[in-house]
Amino acid sequence: MLFADIWEKAYKLKVFQPWEVIDELHKEWEGIFSRSVIKNRVASFIVAQLKAKALVKVNSEPPIYAFSEFAENWRQYLRLRRCPICGKEFLPLQSTQEFCSDECLQKHYQRYHRKRRKKLGMKVDSKKRWSEEELQKAITLRKQGKTYKEIAQILGRTPEGVKDKLKRLARRG
Repeated sequence: MLFADIWEKAYKLKVFQPWEVIDELHKEWEGIFSRSVIKNRVASFIVAQLKAKALVKVNSEPPIYAFSEFAENWRQYLRLRRCPICGKEFLPLQSTQEFCSDECLQKHYQRYHRKRRKKLGMKVDSKKRWSEEELQKAITLRKQGKTYKEIAQILGRTPEGVKDKLKRLARRG
């Protein structure tokens, strides 16, 4: 991988965060160069181009670089994403970032788990504590050879919840 490859990918983006160039190159060079090698070469490229004044650092947090001719209007070249929860546009800090904030990420997980519980035919908003009767019933059913899934259906809980609870009880003694 030569500086020319990095230059081509970076120039195509005009304004970029380092991870964007790294991701583009990683797709092309996967199996030949490790991600860390690509990351180091992109970092070297950025330093060299900053010294040559071909690149300008237009933002510090997150670091955003622009080629000199695009530096004045760099904001128009940003690749913003739209948060699927609140609809707000945001600048992702890494390729895998889908949500604009931790709050939206939490809402996503709440919706996901609610939908999952509903699909499994369970109570949707039940985050209730285990009663002594439920614990005894779960223990008895498990001793009878019932699976976690069967116990969960009987008790109206998730199989993971039943498994975790019974394992925690077993560890206690």
